[in-house]
Amino acid sequence: MQSTRLPAPNAAQQERFRRMYQVGCICCRLVGLGHVECQINHHLSGGRRISHDATTGECPWHHVGEPPAGMTPSEARAAFGPSRKLESRLFHVQFGSDEQLLAFQNRLIDITPAPRAVGRRYRRSSKLL
Repeated sequence: MQSTRLPAPNAAQQERFRRMYQVGCICCRLVGLGHVECQINHHLSGGRRISHDATTGECPWHHVGEPPAGMTPSEARAAFGPSRKLESRLFHVQFGSDEQLLAFQNRLIDITPAPRAVGRRYRRSSKLL
Protein backbone atom coordinates (compact mmCIF):
# COMPACT_ATOMS: atom_id res chain seq x y z
CA MET A 1 0.00 0.00 0.00
CA GLN A 2 1.26 3.46 -0.85
CA SER A 3 1.99 5.95 1.87
CA THR A 4 -0.67 8.62 2.30
CA ARG A 5 1.44 10.88 4.52
CA LEU A 6 1.57 14.56 3.76
CA PRO A 7 4.02 17.14 5.07
CA ALA A 8 2.87 18.96 8.19
CA PRO A 9 0.23 21.62 7.47
CA ASN A 10 1.56 25.15 6.96
CA ALA A 11 0.15 28.18 8.81
CA ALA A 12 -2.61 28.81 6.25
CA GLN A 13 -3.69 25.16 6.36
CA GLN A 14 -3.70 25.19 10.17
CA GLU A 15 -5.95 28.26 10.01
CA ARG A 16 -8.20 26.35 7.58
CA PHE A 17 -8.47 23.53 10.12
CA ARG A 18 -9.36 26.01 12.92
CA ARG A 19 -12.13 27.45 10.76
CA MET A 20 -13.37 23.96 9.90
CA TYR A 21 -13.63 23.14 13.61
CA GLN A 22 -15.61 26.37 14.03
CA VAL A 23 -17.99 25.41 11.22
CA GLY A 24 -18.42 21.82 12.38
CA CYS A 25 -19.65 18.85 10.37
CA ILE A 26 -20.83 20.03 6.97
CA CYS A 27 -23.06 16.99 6.49
CA CYS A 28 -24.88 17.66 9.76
CA ARG A 29 -25.37 21.26 8.61
CA LEU A 30 -26.85 20.00 5.35
CA VAL A 31 -29.44 17.92 7.24
CA GLY A 32 -30.31 20.89 9.48
CA LEU A 33 -28.57 19.89 12.71
CA GLY A 34 -26.46 23.03 13.05
CA HIS A 35 -23.01 22.82 14.64
CA VAL A 36 -21.72 19.32 15.41
CA GLU A 37 -18.04 18.83 16.29
CA CYS A 38 -15.99 17.52 13.40
CA GLN A 39 -12.89 15.65 12.38
CA ILE A 40 -10.72 16.64 9.43
CA ASN A 41 -11.41 14.38 6.43
CA HIS A 42 -8.67 14.39 3.80
CA HIS A 43 -10.02 13.69 0.33
CA LEU A 44 -8.26 10.98 -1.67
CA SER A 45 -7.17 10.43 -5.23
CA GLY A 46 -5.93 6.98 -6.15
CA GLY A 47 -5.96 6.01 -2.47
CA ARG A 48 -3.65 8.90 -1.50
CA ARG A 49 -4.44 12.09 0.37
CA ILE A 50 -4.56 14.99 -2.06
CA SER A 51 -3.48 17.81 0.27
CA HIS A 52 -4.40 19.59 3.49
CA ASP A 53 -6.45 21.96 1.32
CA ALA A 54 -8.67 19.16 -0.03
CA THR A 55 -10.35 18.59 3.33
CA THR A 56 -13.83 18.74 4.77
CA GLY A 57 -15.06 18.75 8.36
CA GLU A 58 -17.18 15.69 9.16
CA CYS A 59 -18.41 14.30 12.47
CA PRO A 60 -17.27 10.80 13.51
CA TRP A 61 -20.49 9.31 12.10
CA HIS A 62 -20.24 10.88 8.66
CA HIS A 63 -16.45 10.44 8.46
CA VAL A 64 -15.75 6.95 9.80
CA GLY A 65 -19.16 5.48 10.64
CA GLU A 66 -18.85 5.79 14.42
CA PRO A 67 -22.38 6.33 15.78
CA PRO A 68 -22.91 8.72 18.70
CA ALA A 69 -22.92 7.16 22.16
CA GLY A 70 -26.05 5.15 22.82
CA MET A 71 -27.02 4.81 19.15
CA THR A 72 -26.78 1.85 16.81
CA PRO A 73 -25.51 2.39 13.27
CA SER A 74 -29.06 2.03 11.92
CA GLU A 75 -30.35 4.66 14.36
CA ALA A 76 -27.50 7.00 13.41
CA ARG A 77 -28.23 6.51 9.72
CA ALA A 78 -31.93 7.31 10.28
CA ALA A 79 -31.07 10.44 12.27
CA PHE A 80 -28.05 11.79 10.34
CA GLY A 81 -28.04 10.13 6.91
CA PRO A 82 -25.48 7.68 5.54
CA SER A 83 -21.85 7.44 6.62
CA ARG A 84 -19.06 7.97 4.10
CA LYS A 85 -17.18 4.89 5.31
CA LEU A 86 -20.14 2.52 5.63
CA GLU A 87 -22.23 3.58 2.62
CA SER A 88 -20.07 5.65 0.30
CA ARG A 89 -22.43 5.58 -2.68
CA LEU A 90 -25.50 6.60 -0.65
CA PHE A 91 -23.42 9.19 1.20
CA HIS A 92 -22.52 10.88 -2.09
CA VAL A 93 -26.08 10.62 -3.41
CA GLN A 94 -27.37 12.48 -0.34
CA PHE A 95 -24.55 14.95 0.29
CA GLY A 96 -22.95 15.40 -3.15
CA SER A 97 -19.60 14.61 -4.71
CA ASP A 98 -16.33 15.28 -2.91
CA GLU A 99 -15.87 18.30 -5.18
CA GLN A 100 -19.30 19.67 -4.21
CA LEU A 101 -18.63 19.07 -0.51
CA LEU A 102 -15.24 20.76 -0.79
CA ALA A 103 -16.81 23.78 -2.52
CA PHE A 104 -19.47 24.00 0.22
CA GLN A 105 -16.78 23.71 2.92
CA ASN A 106 -14.73 26.47 1.29
CA ARG A 107 -17.78 28.78 1.12
CA LEU A 108 -18.47 28.19 4.82
CA ILE A 109 -14.84 28.90 5.69
CA ASP A 110 -14.95 32.11 3.65
CA ILE A 111 -17.98 33.46 5.54
CA THR A 112 -16.88 32.29 9.00
CA PRO A 113 -15.09 34.96 11.03
CA ALA A 114 -11.59 34.07 12.17
CA PRO A 115 -11.42 32.80 15.75
CA ARG A 116 -10.45 35.58 18.11
CA ALA A 117 -7.14 35.21 19.87
CA VAL A 118 -7.56 34.97 23.61
CA GLY A 119 -5.09 37.19 25.42
CA ARG A 120 -5.17 35.16 28.62
CA ARG A 121 -2.50 32.78 29.78
CA TYR A 122 -2.93 29.92 32.20
CA ARG A 123 -0.54 28.49 34.74
CA ARG A 124 -0.26 24.78 35.34
CA SER A 125 -2.80 25.13 38.14
CA SER A 126 -5.26 26.46 35.52
CA LYS A 127 -5.67 29.72 37.41
CA LEU A 128 -5.92 32.82 35.32
CA LEU A 129 -2.78 34.99 35.41
